[in-house]
Amino acid sequence: MQKAWFYNEYGSIDVLQFGEFPVPKPGPGEILLKIRAAALNPVDYKKREGLFRSADCDFPVFTVLCYFFLTEATFRSMG
Repeated sequence: MQKAWFYNEYGSIDVLQFGEFPVPKPGPGEILLKIRAAALNPVDYKKREGLFRSADCDFPVFTVLCYFFLTEATFRSMG
C-alpha cells in the first residue's frame, strides 16, 4: 500500500484526507516510480479550491506536483 494526501471534493484545507491506496502495477510502456520526497506548490491549493476544474481528473484527486523519486522498476525498449 502507498500513502497519499487526496480530496474527494473541492473546498478549503478541511477537505484534505490522508489515506492508503494500492500501489499501481505499471502497464505496457509505463514505469513504477518510488517517491522519496514530495512538496506542495501554490497550484496544489488552487486545484483543491477548484480553480483548475477543467484540467482536473476524476476524484479522488491526489495532491503534490513536485516529487523526488528513484526508479523502482526498469524495462528495456523493444524498438
